Amino acid sequence: KEKMKTEALRTYLFAYMSIYDAFHLGQLVSMFDLPEKQVHSVVSKMMMKEEITAFWDESSKYLLMQHVEPTPLQRLALSLADRAAQSVENNERLVDHKMGGYGFQEQKGGGKGGRWEGGDRGKGRLGKGVAGLPT
Repeated sequence: KEKMKTEALRTYLFAYMSIYDAFHLGQLVSMFDLPEKQVHSVVSKMMMKEEITAFWDESSKYLLMQHVEPTPLQRLALSLADRAAQSVENNERLVDHKMGGYGFQEQKGGGKGGRWEGGDRGKGRLGKGVAGLPT
């Protein structure tokens, strides 16, 4: 049970460290129902392992977060990830356009057809659409 509380504290700090500038030790103690020394120890270990960029104030009652700008290498990695995502999206658009829209070919043959019978392709379909492409 203590391990779960500790991991909940760690997860909380990871999730909200970019949003808040400071955390009060007393608030973390009450939120996670852990002893003050244990909260201080867990957070200090996270700082030593460089999992979070933070420091304690002089009284050790406030955890002050350091918001750092990404390094040039991190900025390049983010740029590359954005370009890769854009390439994937462009490729999906091309495939959708060549396949007749939304990656599905129209059902051929007689009978009732498929899910989009009656010429209402795209209405009520599953998945995300691609805006601006003719149907």
